[in-house]
Amino acid sequence: MDTPYPAREEIDFHRTRLTRYLDRWVASALPQPSGAAYMHTETVGAVVDRLARYSVLAHTALNRDTQQPHIHYAWQQLAELSLGYGDLSFELTAGTRRLPNFVVLQSDNRA
Repeated sequence: MDTPYPAREEIDFHRTRLTRYLDRWVASALPQPSGAAYMHTETVGAVVDRLARYSVLAHTALNRDTQQPHIHYAWQQLAELSLGYGDLSFELTAGTRRLPNFVVLQSDNRA
């Protein structure tokens, strides 16, 4: 990426804060999963963060002098992740999938 380091540091701080906020909200809003629910490897906040990243990469590939295979690959990654997010959402609400508990306590002022 072309973002200068101090700006990237600021962006990463806010991304982490928003990811944790989203994870806390999801943890409080989801129904309790069944005892046999499979564990997902990431939190919803991490998946949404990756969706945002892939969206930027795919749109950037369109706006730059990028070779067609790279554009296709970027958009394919975004499409597959968005389908996976839809599946994850369905499984979480059905109680057949559970999330790792990476929720930071509300009193943590850093994020």
